[in-house]
Amino acid sequence: KGLILAFGAVDEEAWIWVNGEYAGEHAIGKLGWTQPFEIPVEKFIQPGKANQITVRVYDSEGMGGIWKGVKLMVPKE
Repeated sequence: KGLILAFGAVDEEAWIWVNGEYAGEHAIGKLGWTQPFEIPVEKFIQPGKANQITVRVYDSEGMGGIWKGVKLMVPKE
């Protein structure tokens, strides 16, 4: 219940798809490169099956990418 993808940081913007369906984005511009963020993915995950997570990253300057950990989590209630 409430399954989320938690990103430690992505330099600098990211768009996320789960099993081919758009799940959300982190697109706040240049200041986004150090900001952790969460994307709700519960409605896209298929329990008991292989699931594909796709992340598109954009960085306006230099090298970019996922540079801190990513976790699939269930938040505490």
